[in-house]
Amino acid sequence: MKGNIENPPELVIWNNDKRTLNEVTQSGVPVPPTCGLIPEAPAEMFSRLDPEKIVLKPAFGGSGTGVRLCSEADFEGQLCDARSEAPGRPFLAQAFLPEIAAGEWKITCIGGRVAFAVHAKPKPGEFRINSRFDPTIRVLQPPPGAIRAAEDILAWIRRPLICCRIDGVMRGDDFICTELELTDPDLHLDLFDTGAGLLAQATLNHLASG
Repeated sequence: MKGNIENPPELVIWNNDKRTLNEVTQSGVPVPPTCGLIPEAPAEMFSRLDPEKIVLKPAFGGSGTGVRLCSEADFEGQLCDARSEAPGRPFLAQAFLPEIAAGEWKITCIGGRVAFAVHAKPKPGEFRINSRFDPTIRVLQPPPGAIRAAEDILAWIRRPLICCRIDGVMRGDDFICTELELTDPDLHLDLFDTGAGLLAQATLNHLASG
């Protein structure tokens, strides 16, 4: 989706840094355990996040650029490779969520309300769900726990939003938020006949409110 989306600028700036995802836990919705600063010695980080696998990603960016899955044994090589793909950016580490294999829910919110959702499943052997990794995307009804979590996050933000997208996986009945997209999110409007109309009306309401 292209164009100017007038979400509050201070929220957009805050949201540009993926390390702020930790703050979403203030809504009562869990996020993956995250380390916002890559240490010189990774052993303690792996012990705290996940002894088997962690995900490395740039704090700024998108499209899966510089995102790697690594073990402690190949950590240095993977971090070097990731930094070469996303030079000059700080990196964070997150616990790997095996639930991603079953797919991630991408919940489109328009005008401060949950509008619709898609379910994105990675290709076999892949964990990234960005479009360039060719995931399977289907229009499905999200489970009640996902809708409740999205509503809790929207209530926590407490600012008028024209649109956003809230991503996450289900662990049992619980939704774990993996990303909050306030900056030019892909809303999957092409998959919903009413989507463009809802976004247009939310934009008009925002402009009318001054």
